[in-house]
Amino acid sequence: MKEAESRGSLLVCEGDPHLRAAFALMLGAQYDLVFVSEPAEILPMLGQNVIRQLVWHLDHPPDLLAEGLQRAIRADDPLDASRQIRAAYFNSCIKTLKTICQASPELHILFLASDYELDFQVAALQCGRVNFLPDAWEISQAFVEQLQALLGDKKSSIRHWVVRLPKA
Repeated sequence: MKEAESRGSLLVCEGDPHLRAAFALMLGAQYDLVFVSEPAEILPMLGQNVIRQLVWHLDHPPDLLAEGLQRAIRADDPLDASRQIRAAYFNSCIKTLKTICQASPELHILFLASDYELDFQVAALQCGRVNFLPDAWEISQAFVEQLQALLGDKKSSIRHWVVRLPKA
């Protein structure tokens, strides 16, 4: 068995190519990284690779959501339209999360977000052992060390972490 297969891979759900490069710099030496752009790609990837951990960046929605938000700007009530589109995105994330938790209950998931809806927090908590880190983390060496500690703690009963990032 190859070394990568024995230790598994870290799946990163990130659509932004610049942030993908940042993840590769931060975590590439410690993990075999596998990237997907959209939440819908997570489940098929879990079946194709030995994935032990997932980093899911909730702030960078897939292209369809970005297009929807652009249309919302031109709507009669842009604020209401954007809320509805964001709610639909988070509902999609919740459904994906529930399916992932059923299919791979042992998977460690680290969510990164600067803002997340209360509905998402409740649904995430219902899916299993989830911990939210409420303070914003700057992307720095300390942040990288914190990521590595959260992902590598095999003794923790907490499987899913939500890290709040600073707003841009």
